[in-house]
Amino acid sequence: MALASRSGSPALASLCCNLGGRGGIGNDGHISAHGTITVTGGNGGKGGDASGYSDGGHGGDGDNDRIIGSGTGSTVRAVGGDGGDGQSTGEGGNGGHGNNGRITIDRGVAGTEAVRALGGNGGTGGRSSNTYGGGGGEGGDGNNRKIDIHTAGTAYVRGGNGGDGHPGGAGGKGNDDTVATVPAGNYQSPSGTDGRSY
Repeated sequence: MALASRSGSPALASLCCNLGGRGGIGNDGHISAHGTITVTGGNGGKGGDASGYSDGGHGGDGDNDRIIGSGTGSTVRAVGGDGGDGQSTGEGGNGGHGNNGRITIDRGVAGTEAVRALGGNGGTGGRSSNTYGGGGGEGGDGNNRKIDIHTAGTAYVRGGNGGDGHPGGAGGKGNDDTVATVPAGNYQSPSGTDGRSY
């Protein structure tokens, strides 16, 4: 059975083994706890061979399911893994999303950061003889699903930077869904920067 490349065209099975592995997901289940909850996606692997189709692996998402910070002052940190670098003409892997599930803080505290969700950086495109032969990976989104912070507390969601390449990858969005805080709008959501195109 032939594999499909990112562009949707069939890839030869003999070229499949040059791809970097995908990073694992930090949380792919249900967490409910009091205190500091940190979930981090794994980094994607580097493209395996310096010739031909050698894409870097995608970074894993920090949170891919459900996290509840129960109890006053609980905090959640969700960080997407970085995409792996491509080799030769391979593309850099995309960064994982910080939050691709749902995060709830039951009782945040005024003046404290209750949620921080950071998208992973995109991998660098492959190079051959100091010339980029592959595109840079896209940065992951900081928040791609719903975040609820009750009572009080702030959120910071930031997109990952795009990887350099030919062309450079796009930076991830800071927030691509809903962040609900008390008071409303009590969060920052900067996007990642685009990678440089060579």
